[in-house]
Amino acid sequence: MKKYPVVLIIPFMVFLAGCEATIYRTIYNSLDTIIYRSVAKYIGPDRDQERAIRGAIDSFLRWHRRVELGNYAVTLRGLETRMKAGLTDPDLAWLRGRFERHRTDLFNAVAKDTSEILASLRAEQIDLLDRRMGERLAEMEKAMGSPDRREESARSVTRAMEFIYGPLTARQAGEIARGVSMMEDIETERIRMFRERRSEFIDLLRAGRGSGAIRQYLARIALDPESSYPDYYREAAARRDRMAAEGFLLFDREMVTPEQRTHAVEKIRLLAGVLDGLRG
Repeated sequence: MKKYPVVLIIPFMVFLAGCEATIYRTIYNSLDTIIYRSVAKYIGPDRDQERAIRGAIDSFLRWHRRVELGNYAVTLRGLETRMKAGLTDPDLAWLRGRFERHRTDLFNAVAKDTSEILASLRAEQIDLLDRRMGERLAEMEKAMGSPDRREESARSVTRAMEFIYGPLTARQAGEIARGVSMMEDIETERIRMFRERRSEFIDLLRAGRGSGAIRQYLARIALDPESSYPDYYREAAARRDRMAAEGFLLFDREMVTPEQRTHAVEKIRLLAGVLDGLRG
């Protein structure tokens, strides 16, 4: 293979990193439109509701840029240190704790506005929300029946690992596919749970009990999701989560090359730098 001079390789790598960072910045700076369109698709807001939704999104994103991006950067820098040394069970426990903190922060930032907007929905808007949620569940059921669902899951996991570690070897990709094939299939139970939650959520909105009741319901689902799972799903989800964590740690400990670990560390550092830039 031809050896390219370092003076050419380094600017090329900087250019690639810069392009990637630009993509992240562009997506983040477009979140107001992305979020609004996602919400509007489900509820068809009137003019007053549109004004309230856009105002809530604007307030949320200003808070998110000023406060939460810095918290994400702290998490990434902590992960960078741990990634350098190789990940362990305590590292994953630390990461779960950080995710829970971010989840709580996000919920507290949006819960009041979200519950008030939901409480303002008219009957026909609740019907639209019910229909859209049903369409999404139908899409999930259709995907569940696909004969190549396992293969697509393996491809998705492979892409995620390549995002972190860079290009994978054929052996690494094969081990990922083997691990995915061994995972317990709980999609039927997950869709059943979503159907039940859709029904109880729509019933709550139609009952007109107000924003306080809606906020309490959302808190139960969002802040401690595992405890809100029905019995038929809780244990299966816990088993699957444990197997996924064990597989990831095994991959990181026994299969990642020094070059891939360096790639992961640099990727995490790049993302933290992007977050710092977005705060400015």
